[in-house]
Amino acid sequence: MLNIFTKSKKTVYLDHAGSSPVSAFVMSKMAQAEKIYANPSAIYKSGAEAKAALSDARKLTAYNLNAHDDEIIFTASGTESSNLALLGYIKHKVISNKSSVKYKVITSPTEHPSVLEPLRHMEAMGLINIMYLATDQTGSIDLSELREILKKEDNIILVTLMYANNETGRVNSVKEIGRIIEQYNRESKKGSEQNESKEDIIYHIDACQAANYLDIDVKKLRVDMMSLNSSKIYGPKGVGLLFKKRGITLSPIIYGGGQESGLRSGTENVRGAVGLAHALDECIKKRNNETERMLLLQEYFIDHIKKLIPEVIVYTSKNDIKKIIHNNVGSAETGKINYFNIESLPNNINIGLPGMNSDEMVIRLSEAGYEVSHKSACASGEVGEGSYVLRAMGASEQEANENIRITMGRSTTLSDMKSLAESIKEIYYEYRVSDK
Repeated sequence: MLNIFTKSKKTVYLDHAGSSPVSAFVMSKMAQAEKIYANPSAIYKSGAEAKAALSDARKLTAYNLNAHDDEIIFTASGTESSNLALLGYIKHKVISNKSSVKYKVITSPTEHPSVLEPLRHMEAMGLINIMYLATDQTGSIDLSELREILKKEDNIILVTLMYANNETGRVNSVKEIGRIIEQYNRESKKGSEQNESKEDIIYHIDACQAANYLDIDVKKLRVDMMSLNSSKIYGPKGVGLLFKKRGITLSPIIYGGGQESGLRSGTENVRGAVGLAHALDECIKKRNNETERMLLLQEYFIDHIKKLIPEVIVYTSKNDIKKIIHNNVGSAETGKINYFNIESLPNNINIGLPGMNSDEMVIRLSEAGYEVSHKSACASGEVGEGSYVLRAMGASEQEANENIRITMGRSTTLSDMKSLAESIKEIYYEYRVSDK
C-alpha cells in the first residue's frame, strides 16, 4: 500500500489560478495605505490624503494598461467587474432602446461563470439572446465562425470572450478578434445615412488569468472593456477592476453615493486599490522572466508525465517555445518574448487521468503535500458534473470527472514539478479503476 503521507515535507501550492499569495512588496505598500483610514469623499485633510492615494493607484493602473485614468473603475472582484461590464451595458441598451428589438450577445461555452451566469440571467428575463461560438478540442474558437455570425446576424451589441481560460489555460486570439470587430464596425457604417448612426458592437474580455503572463495593453488588444482580479496577480482579495473605454455608457448595478464615476457606489477600498495597482505593476515587471521560467517548467512537466503515465490526456495546449522566446546569441531580440504566440498560459497544466476520479486525486495529492485543483473554484457547486469547460471541448462526462488542474506560480521550482509527477504516478497506479 502506498504511504502518501510521507511524500513531501512541505506543502507545495499549485492552485495559483484559484488564488495567489500576496507578495511581500504588495504587503508593504498596503501597510502604508492602511494608515490612510479616512473616507476619500471627505473634504478635510486626511480625506484628501485618502483621495490622493486612490488617485495615485488609478494612475499607476492606467499606466500599466495603456489607458486613461478615468477609464479605470475599481470593484470588489473580477466577478463584479464582468457583471458591471455585461449587465451595465445590456441594461443601458435596453433602457435606451425604444423598440421591441431583442439584442444578441456573442460568447463561448467555456467562459468563466462570472460571464456566463449574468448573460443567462439576462436571457432568462427575455432581454437578450446568447449566441455561443463553438470550441474545438483545444478550446479554441473558430474566427471564421465569428466573421460569419457578424455578417449574417442583426442586433448584435456585445462580444465577450476570455483572454485565457482559467481551467485549461487556452489563450484566445483576442487581438485578432478585436481587429475583426473593429473592421465590422467600420464597414457596417459605410453606405447609407442610416448606418452612419449605427452603434458599434462592444468588445469585452475577461483577462483575470492573463495579467501575469500575457500582454494586457488595451490598445494593442483593441478591447472596449476588460476585467481584472487582484487575487490572481499576487494582490489582495476583495478588489478588482474594470477598464471601460471612454465613450461607452454603462448603467450601474450598485446604487448609492455615486463613487467610481457613478458606476460603483460604496466607500472606496483605498488599501485594496493600492494593493491591486502595485501588484499589477510588479507582475508586469516580472512578466518577461516569469513567463520564460514557467514555459520551461510547463514543457518539462508535460513531457515527464507523458513518460510516467503513457495514457495521460493533456488538455493544455503545448506551447512552441521557439516561437515565443527569442534567444539568438548576439541579437538585439535575445530574451524578448512574443506574447501573442503563446498558445496556453505558461503556468497552466490540465491533465486527464483515465480511471481516476478528480476529487480523489486532488485529496490524495493534498495528503501527500501538493495542492492542486480539478476545475474553477467558482464552478465548485457543480458537484458530480465534472468540468463544463472540458465537456465543451468534447470530453465525455466521465473524462470531465477525471482531470486535475495544476497552476504554477513564483514559488514553484523544477524540483516541485518533478516530485509532483512522481507522486501523481504512484497515486494513479495505486488507486485508479483498472477495469476502465
